Amino acid sequence: MSLEKNKAVVNRFLSEVFNQRNLTVIDEIVDANAIDHYKQGLTLWLILGAFPDFRISIKTMIAEGDKVAVISTLYGTHQGVLMGIPPTHKPVSIVKADIFRIANGKIVEIWQNGDYIGLMQQIGAIDVQRLTYHLQVAPEISNKTQPSVVATQVKGA
Repeated sequence: MSLEKNKAVVNRFLSEVFNQRNLTVIDEIVDANAIDHYKQGLTLWLILGAFPDFRISIKTMIAEGDKVAVISTLYGTHQGVLMGIPPTHKPVSIVKADIFRIANGKIVEIWQNGDYIGLMQQIGAIDVQRLTYHLQVAPEISNKTQPSVVATQVKGA
């Protein structure tokens, strides 16, 4: 397939499946044996359930060989449960970088990378100031000299 046709497959996947919620085209666009290298559990169903107004805005799309790279921004409002976190109704936006491999006009492999820590921060699931404090204090604690012998009896007892 040409580079433009490969880009069209990915564009169709992002616009029709995600933005238009047309799940009937998945079999036309994604191979039944496609491999998703992202193992963190944020599946399409999880995202659409937690962010029913979720949208993808493609910022950059580059094709080379059988691969298409996409930089995008995801927008939505946290309106459903996300990994046990109840809805906060907070708006979120995160940047993603994905690579799709295309064969025979279908997506056969996907590599995903997104700012999911930023997403969790935006919905209040992660307190960055507290986390930063603990990351700064942890080395100080671990660098303290530990006694080589720990007393097991108190003198005079």
